[in-house]
Amino acid sequence: MRRLNFQVIIALPVLVSAIVMAAYTVARADRGSFPLRPVIMKENIDVYDAGQKAIIAWKDGDELLILSTDKYTSQKAKVLEFMPLPSKPDVVEKSSEEVFWQVAALIERHRPRVHGEDAVRRDVRTPPAKSSGPAAEPAVQVVFHEKIGAHDITIGQVKRMDGFTDWVKKFYTKNEMQYREDDVKKLRPMVTDYLNRGYQYFVFDIIELGTEKKSIEPIMYRFKSKNLYFPLAVTTLAEGETTVALYLFTPGKTDIWGTKTGFVSGFYTLNGRVSYENPIKFPVNRNEVQQISPILRDFLGAADRRWFSTAKYQGPTKRLTRDFILRIAPEAAGIPSTVTF
Repeated sequence: MRRLNFQVIIALPVLVSAIVMAAYTVARADRGSFPLRPVIMKENIDVYDAGQKAIIAWKDGDELLILSTDKYTSQKAKVLEFMPLPSKPDVVEKSSEEVFWQVAALIERHRPRVHGEDAVRRDVRTPPAKSSGPAAEPAVQVVFHEKIGAHDITIGQVKRMDGFTDWVKKFYTKNEMQYREDDVKKLRPMVTDYLNRGYQYFVFDIIELGTEKKSIEPIMYRFKSKNLYFPLAVTTLAEGETTVALYLFTPGKTDIWGTKTGFVSGFYTLNGRVSYENPIKFPVNRNEVQQISPILRDFLGAADRRWFSTAKYQGPTKRLTRDFILRIAPEAAGIPSTVTF
């Protein structure tokens, strides 16, 4: 694990899927057997098809974020991904797509039973085999730069906006990317808004893409955050449709609707229709978290139970004008509640 020379206590994601279709077998009664109507129970939030997916764990002012994206371009090109953070990250390192498969398995294990039948083993996909900056300007201080797999990550602390445009120009030139002034004009008010809200740290992640759609290896960030946080407003810089899936580990239950972001909670579906009586929201124990990731287990600590929940958005990027923020209430006896605004 690479640790930077700043003091932050957090550990890191996201996304999990498990789209499985399974017909329930013949049910047996005391006087013989009769066939039940085939039942299909799957999720309405799919890890595999999301454009962005993240696993987010929050505890006591620390956040662990594992972020993965599925991207492709019409021709081979370098793409810049831009993400604001509330504090300087303590850890930036490669994660594994396997954590998402393990989250999918977690959702599968908690799937409701139908018609009192025993759980049917479903064909949860097998995880694939593990695969084996610019100079600082007065306006922007580079606090991290490293190539991690397919990612070339630079994290800059923006100290003021004058000089920011010149720094971005040099950044593009150094990385042999085409600089377009219109893009920076859109970026400036976005950065200014985050600075006004106290966000000074920004991730500049360069990825080389081709015409084949694929999941880019996840990156784990660990940083301080007084609330559970996932940046969304920056998504409005891109046009078109997107799907975002979030997989959350929190001290208490979550109120996704209360974030006022357009996200909805994930639910299991019954025969192709959302079953609002079966939300993907349940307590998990340390052993279940361990199966997903030892890092996640260590981050969440010694508590016997934490809550797992899911959130999904599908629609135009222009509607994502508000960051996903959950304000967590102080822990009370038992499992505390999650308060949103």
